[in-house]
Amino acid sequence: MHPFAKYAARVEAENQSGKPTGIWVGYSKFEIPEYVIQYEGQGVAHVLCLLFHRASGKSYHSTSEHDLALTVREDSLALKSGLSTRSIERALAQLESDRRIRRVRRKHPSGRFLASRITLLDDSAQALQTSPQRYGLCRANDLRPFITMPRACLDVLSGMTPSQKATYISALALASREKRESVFVDKPEWFICSRLGENAFGAAVAHCKRRKLLTYSNGVLTLNDPQTGRRTERWKHGAEWVEHIDPEWDFDLNEVTAEQWHYTFESLLSRKFEINPDGWTLRSECPFCFYKERFHANFTKAAYRCHSCDAKGRLGQLVARIKNVNMTAAKEFIKEHIEALQKVTV
Repeated sequence: MHPFAKYAARVEAENQSGKPTGIWVGYSKFEIPEYVIQYEGQGVAHVLCLLFHRASGKSYHSTSEHDLALTVREDSLALKSGLSTRSIERALAQLESDRRIRRVRRKHPSGRFLASRITLLDDSAQALQTSPQRYGLCRANDLRPFITMPRACLDVLSGMTPSQKATYISALALASREKRESVFVDKPEWFICSRLGENAFGAAVAHCKRRKLLTYSNGVLTLNDPQTGRRTERWKHGAEWVEHIDPEWDFDLNEVTAEQWHYTFESLLSRKFEINPDGWTLRSECPFCFYKERFHANFTKAAYRCHSCDAKGRLGQLVARIKNVNMTAAKEFIKEHIEALQKVTV
């Protein structure tokens, strides 16, 4: 049987089994313009992925339509990407030169740069608009073509070389064009899409295969779940799916007490937290934008927020962001600190 006939038969079998149309169904995902490919996996490409991921969340949770702007720090992006601060600065300067972003740098009275106010731009250099309660930042702003990328891919990119990033992102682009995690594609087409040299491309494909991020055989490129290294099956679980590698893990964040949260975060951020009568801590330096007197947490509600960069959410999510790990690893970190606290109090 011809390879394409085998591929078509597999697609038909998936459709008959109830697989919904679309790509990465059941995943936390975001959209990024396909022009990210032209940066060949360099720091600019990685920074774009981080900016659009953060922008998609801010757009969705906004209360009205307005220009989409983010407050970011170079050292915060460096922490998330594994790149140097200097590489981040060069990437932002390149994006500004290419008219992909508009940036206004903020200064402390002492003259030290604190953060940048970054506005994302479309192909005509106009600011992207927020889309409250609507998924799909690129679709909402008619920014096409675009790549649909699972959030978990950001953790994968942090450990890659530029050629490996270029190869993986180009594979995501090919899958996004067909709106399927498995596509029939000639290897030369994938090679051209990556914009790499032959040797670099071959080595990067081999790396992605070893990490079980994807498979390629007989013209069929299949992208695996970036967390499990297996074919995507989250669509089978629908709304009941829980984002853990082991859904049977019995550690529940809702059972963490205020005292345990307090201990964990004083250890995580290496600072003391004093609590106001309203349950929120006194404001201190934000671990993301580094503004002082802007960040505070509520250990009873297990929540945090910053009045400068608008970062907010649950404390479990904050651990994952600061440690730059997935939620499973964040839970393990919290669990270890709870066990340490219990030993101290016994």
